[in-house]
Amino acid sequence: LATAFVSFCAFGAVKAPALAANPTKRELEMFTFLLHRFRPNRWSFGLVILGKGWGVSLPPVFFANQPSLLQLFIMLVLQLYLCILLWCMPWKAPLLNLADVTSTALLVALLGVFLSGAGFDTHTTDGLQLFVSSCIVGSL
Repeated sequence: LATAFVSFCAFGAVKAPALAANPTKRELEMFTFLLHRFRPNRWSFGLVILGKGWGVSLPPVFFANQPSLLQLFIMLVLQLYLCILLWCMPWKAPLLNLADVTSTALLVALLGVFLSGAGFDTHTTDGLQLFVSSCIVGSL
């Protein structure tokens, strides 16, 4: 069911320019949730957000007993999203682009801090992790 929904959304993102040229634009209304937030030349960015949602929500299913691998995979998905976000700058307002880049980068940094001490049992890294994560969360 989810694959059918993503396929439908991909069809809408690919056909959006042709559907927008239609004077009635009736067919384009079905894909408004996917397109209306972004600049007209970046209509397909809604698919990236759908992919990020899948990439963040599915790793707990596959890596339930391996927390460091779970954090690593989620961080990989968020870093990929951050790279695509920086390349496209899809939001209509530049302030939204800045806010999205900043919040995603801080989330990746927070995951990186927790991942850096995943294999250590010493108490020396606990204080550093607490300090850095408190600074990152405070800046959010």
